[in-house]
Amino acid sequence: MNRQLYILEKGMSLHVIKDKMQLKFAEQHADFIANNLETLIENTYCVAPVRNAGHPYTLVHKNPHKLTSSVSPLEKHWEEAIFRKWMEKGNKDSLGPGVPFSKVVGFQVMLRDTNKNCGWGELDLLGATAKNIPVAIELKIFPSEYLLRAIVEVLAYGVAIRKAWSGIDGCPLRSQWASVVGKIDSLVDLPLAVVAPASYWQVVLSDSPKRIRFQTPQPARQSIKKLLAKMHCVNYPLTFVEVHAEPPADKSGLPVIINAVVKDMPISTGSRSASCVVAPQKASQSPVFNLDAYPDNADWIKIVQAERIAGQVPTGPQIWKTAVEKAGGSRSGAIGVFYRLLREAGIKETD
Repeated sequence: MNRQLYILEKGMSLHVIKDKMQLKFAEQHADFIANNLETLIENTYCVAPVRNAGHPYTLVHKNPHKLTSSVSPLEKHWEEAIFRKWMEKGNKDSLGPGVPFSKVVGFQVMLRDTNKNCGWGELDLLGATAKNIPVAIELKIFPSEYLLRAIVEVLAYGVAIRKAWSGIDGCPLRSQWASVVGKIDSLVDLPLAVVAPASYWQVVLSDSPKRIRFQTPQPARQSIKKLLAKMHCVNYPLTFVEVHAEPPADKSGLPVIINAVVKDMPISTGSRSASCVVAPQKASQSPVFNLDAYPDNADWIKIVQAERIAGQVPTGPQIWKTAVEKAGGSRSGAIGVFYRLLREAGIKETD
């Protein structure tokens, strides 16, 4: 592994930055991206390709690929298996609370228009929410494909989709999407997802105190959480999704997929206190506490912590109740919604 830090610059595009990610320097890189996120997104938007009107985006797959079996399913097998599993909304019962897509529209969706669009390739999977909003999905199956790279890559592709949606310089994806998937009024949030089988997450998000190869370092996880929070604020919310399959693969080598659930990022409690920290405040001040001071190692811990916070801030119980209702009655699924509603209510994080 290259031990020399790749220097990132504010004038770069995210589709260039993704190829400079290094596991050893993931903390520094995540901090740089988070601190310059708006500028990097603008750079990416300016250079993102839009397909020509004569070359529309692949949103319809009429025939399955002729795949060959392998000892272990390859990425192309996972892509098609996920597409087949959720190509119809009727299978949404196998999607856990918080999974951003309710169906998968297509796979291997080409973003570049010509080979001159260097660094731009195919979006692994393109999904849709229950309200027909597009969801950019990056699939990873090998832990050697670092988590931060996957995040930056799918963010770059999400920016490209937003540009294509506008129809600037080429095919208006909006009209094509309306005819194939359904019309939406506006595109404010463009959800993103990094999707991977359990074997990937077990390595890159391992909580083993003994360092294992390709494990995301604990300090980097804090920086990644900061980056994800900023991405949410600029309308690119990202979710980690774990896909479960049962052996063996079918005769085409496709994994036999059971379900998909949201994957949390465990963070060691050693670097930050797990207790609820509420700053002293005057009656006229907005309540302040550290939203990142809580470990993600178990749903029940997060639920207890969320409910504790709800009891310590103004209108907290009502906000928690609203979050649970929005999550369809699931307290686990309500956690992310709860923190978002807190921020919208003016309850701020401490520095």
